[in-house]
Amino acid sequence: MPTRTAQVYGAVPAAGVSTTAFTCPANTTFVWKSAGIFNTGLVADTVVLAVVTAGGGVYYLKYVATLASLTAFEWNGWLVLLPGDRIVVSSSGGITSFLLSGAKLPGVA
Repeated sequence: MPTRTAQVYGAVPAAGVSTTAFTCPANTTFVWKSAGIFNTGLVADTVVLAVVTAGGGVYYLKYVATLASLTAFEWNGWLVLLPGDRIVVSSSGGITSFLLSGAKLPGVA
């Protein structure tokens, strides 16, 4: 029986650069549970939170959304990632941080 391990990942992408915050490893399923997006800057920031599948499909959870200064956005739900699927984030000003949490299920893919 596979062992579930809780995981937390963080990313602070450079300004205007799409950054892979997490890639689901081979022979693993990742159950993504939540994401927090935190703009700690003194100006608004434009952010993107998306899943890119191993096959190249793109699914936006927060797409080109303006996040006011000193505010946060929280996404809660369940999303199953398969090997090679990626969580991608971006911030137009490089002032926003992303916190992702979920569970890895090794040996289940």
